[in-house]
Amino acid sequence: MIWDEFEILFKKKFFSKRYYDERAKELYEMRMGSITDDEYTIIFLELLRYVPYLKYNKVKIQRFINGFLVAFKDQIEFDEPWSMEEVIKTSLDAFGFLYHL
Repeated sequence: MIWDEFEILFKKKFFSKRYYDERAKELYEMRMGSITDDEYTIIFLELLRYVPYLKYNKVKIQRFINGFLVAFKDQIEFDEPWSMEEVIKTSLDAFGFLYHL
């Protein structure tokens, strides 16, 4: 049995549909609030693992940006599809710049 097969069987046995639905709800309701940009990114990426039906980068990126504070949203330019890596790097750069003002 390869790791991918084991992981699928393990999740089916130990994680209910309700568990996945709750993680998806957390992702959709997630807001930056008072957490740091690093914490927001880590939590977002962790929750994203439980929402496999979000396959398109553009949707993931929009969801990621929608959780930002309004002041940060204005600093992030959203063009045509970037990768999640580029958006995370851009957001961390923008947040770092704002923190040093």
